[in-house]
Order: sequence, then C-alpha cells, then structure tokens
Amino acid sequence: METLDPHGWMLSLISVLVVFSALVLLYLIYSLIGKLSTRAMARRAAPPESPVDSSGAEAAAIAMALNLYLAEYAHDRESGTITIRDEKSSWSCIDFKDRRL
Repeated sequence: METLDPHGWMLSLISVLVVFSALVLLYLIYSLIGKLSTRAMARRAAPPESPVDSSGAEAAAIAMALNLYLAEYAHDRESGTITIRDEKSSWSCIDFKDRRL
C-alpha cells in the first residue's frame, strides 16, 4: 500500500467519499420516511369540528385567564436589589479553598 500511495491521499479521498455518501444516503432515507409519514397522517386526519359553544363564553374565559396571567398584578413585585450575605460554613473556610496537593 505504501508503494501505491506513499502520502495516503488516495486513502483519505476514499474515506471522505465514503462518509459523504453515507450522509447523503441517510438524508435521502430520512426524507423518504418524512414524506411517507406526512402522507399517512394526512389520510388519518379527521375533518375539523365546528365549535360547539356559540355564545363565546369559552373564548371569554380563555381571554380572561390570559389577561390575568400576562397582567402586571399577577406577578410578584421585585425590588431589583441583590443582597449577598456572608455565611460562615466549612465550605467558605479559607483553609480549604487554596490547598495544594
């Protein structure tokens, strides 16, 4: 092999072609599976149902819930101040922080 391809260019080229052809093959397989599954799902899909509630009470309830969720008074008021307290524990002990092995 060394006499036929001393620098390994042919082996490298073949390796790259094998990898790219495998990637193209996988792309084609996944594309085919995706197309087949969307066609199968389109056949199984039921026709859309008409809304039962014609008075709009359901839509009003959803709108009110969204308004309460997104309104300012539904969330906590934060002060915007970050407080850091120095807690004394064995984790913050200076003797354990800088040990050299």
